[in-house]
Amino acid sequence: MRPSIHFARRMFGKRPVTGVEVGVESGKNARIMIDEWYELSLLYLVEINKECEQPIREMLEGHESRYILLIGDSAEMAKTLPNESLDFVYLDDDHGYD
Repeated sequence: MRPSIHFARRMFGKRPVTGVEVGVESGKNARIMIDEWYELSLLYLVEINKECEQPIREMLEGHESRYILLIGDSAEMAKTLPNESLDFVYLDDDHGYD
């Protein structure tokens, strides 16, 4: 698990946590979070690339109750999340600059 997620895990302690990962690609990082962070009760996953949907679902097979996959632009997908429903936002999106 990445250092920033370890920090968040310690910060939230043993209470149930809901978060979002923006920029999921293969789902590998999401799988690690779901496997290792037991208190992570729901993880929203936002990915703009429709071609990543099937690999993400395959990576997270067996954990369907712990994630919701949203395919589309992150700004638009953010509008679909319930207000004040998130404990953390993990940005792992495009790191390119124009």
